[in-house]
Parts: sequence; structure tokens; C-alpha cells
Amino acid sequence: FIEYRSTNNVSFGNPALRPQFTNGLEFNYQYTLEKGFLSLETYYRATSDIITRLSGTMELNGKQVFYSTEMNADRDQ
Repeated sequence: FIEYRSTNNVSFGNPALRPQFTNGLEFNYQYTLEKGFLSLETYYRATSDIITRLSGTMELNGKQVFYSTEMNADRDQ
């Protein structure tokens, strides 16, 4: 569906949008000392198919309008 926010602004969904997923891995080591403890930690996170807002201009009904939508356009590590 197209949502007309004004005569020059439209927004629409993306039926091909996929969910974004995050995979995480964490390592933790704790060592107990006489007066406390030592803790070492590290992690790694990877996200695929990040949902990104996309905007620009296009012609709609013979008129130039600004649009916004979402798409899977990025990944993160």
C-alpha cells in the first residue's frame, strides 16, 4: 500500500523484506584469587539482512515525489 503523507511525500512497504538475524558468540573466563577474582571476556556478533530505510525521488502519476521505504541492504559485524 502507498501512504500519501502529503502531495509530495509517499511511503510504502516492501513485501520482499526479510527478517534480520543476529548470531552471537561469547567467551568468558573467571579465575578466583585470594582477594578477589580475574574475569576476561570477549564476544563476536554478526547481523545479516539489516533492515535499512531507503528514500529518494521517483515519478508517480506523472509527478516527481519523495518516497521512503525499507529494504535489506546491510550487514554488521
